[in-house]
Order: sequence, then structure tokens, then C-alpha cells
Amino acid sequence: VDGDRKLGVTGVTGIINKEALMLWPLGEAMSFLKQSFSSSENKDQAQLWSEKELLGLLDEASKAYQKKQLRGTDAGTAGHDWLEKYLVSVKNKSPMPSRLVRYGDNHLKSIEHLEDEYIRACDHNHICDAIDNFIDWFETNDVEVLEVERIVYSRRYDYCGKFDAILRIDGRVA
Repeated sequence: VDGDRKLGVTGVTGIINKEALMLWPLGEAMSFLKQSFSSSENKDQAQLWSEKELLGLLDEASKAYQKKQLRGTDAGTAGHDWLEKYLVSVKNKSPMPSRLVRYGDNHLKSIEHLEDEYIRACDHNHICDAIDNFIDWFETNDVEVLEVERIVYSRRYDYCGKFDAILRIDGRVA
């Protein structure tokens, strides 16, 4: 703004103390370890693990939250990107993006043994559900798309941000 780089919403929220969020990685690590120690294939093995195996398990536990966080981020980004394309196409009266296709039950059963792939497929299906619900809501209400993904600046508070969309819903701007 006027040649000055301004702080954005993400930068401001990055400054906030998130002590409670710091407990989440610990909780994920503990859940991973409890699941590892209590699984039927590991129960009898637990007392026989070498130091190297235990260190490997602890290393995996320390990264368990990252896997879950990445999955959520990937799924959320995919849904957000699709909805942005949808809203832009409505606003510009241009062709709609292709609908995301759900994974069928047979596919899910065929990959159940591949934990990460199975979880990604389930996350994908949740995104499909969320998109379908949004479209149902959008089409059954009086909604007009005014703006999509626009950077804004507050002179009063001297920071920038980007909103997802401005809509007119039943005559009211939201």
C-alpha cells in the first residue's frame, strides 16, 4: 500500500500465542504410540523390541500429527479450489468446473490395507460431500456472487487479507 508492504491476516494470526495447539502434536504422538502398542500384532512383540525399533517408533510418533495435518490441509485445499472455480464460473456465467467424483465402496475396500491411501480417499469423499451440500444450498437459495478471492486492505487497522467470496444472500450482503 503506497509502496509499503503490509502485514496480512495470516501473518497477524501467526503472532498469536497458540499454546493449546501445541498440545495437539503431543496428543497425536500419544495416540499413535497407544495404537502401536495395543495392536494385536505388536502386543506380544512389545517387550522384544530393540532400541533401534523403539527409536524408529518414537520418531514416527513425533511426526504423526504432520501426517494428519497434511491430509486435512490437502483435502481442504482441494475443496476450496473447486468451490472457488465454481463461484467464479457462476459470477462470470462461464462453464462450470467438472464435478469431483467420489471413490466407490469397492475401491475403498480394495485399498483398506493401504492406510494412507485409504484415508486420502475417505477425505476426498468428505470433500465431495461438502461440495455437494454447498451446491444444494446455493441452488435452493437466492444467492448472487459479487466477488471471489479478492485482496483487501483496512486503512483503519493497517493490514491486508483475502476473502473467499462476497455473496448477496436473500438480498443481504455476506
